[in-house]
Amino acid sequence: MYNISVMERFLCPKNAGSLKGADVIGQAESAEKGDVVKFYFKINSKSHVIEDAHFKTLGCPAAIACSDIICDMVKGKTVEQASEISNADIINHLGNLPVDKISCATTVEAAMRAGIKKFLKQEEKNKK
Repeated sequence: MYNISVMERFLCPKNAGSLKGADVIGQAESAEKGDVVKFYFKINSKSHVIEDAHFKTLGCPAAIACSDIICDMVKGKTVEQASEISNADIINHLGNLPVDKISCATTVEAAMRAGIKKFLKQEEKNKK
């Protein structure tokens, strides 16, 4: 059902767990599948570069694999660049997902975007 890349990310995620000193936490849930995804981001407030990203996900192997890979995808990118990452990009980096698991990538994308939105809102508030 899952390819080797998905299984490796599921069995040995590199970015699992909370992140001490996280600047922002983004979360999303899938009402359809019941997945809950939470991202912890360490973001440089001056450059807006995502310096580190970790996750906690309650879900299937696809949800965990998608969560892990997106952490690697956003590290070193600005929040603006990261916000351009789509669920299709996540799936392409994993090498594919079963059709009934595409919603996992969508939930992961939503959690990432929620964290970025929260960060930008905090930055706007700090400027005032």
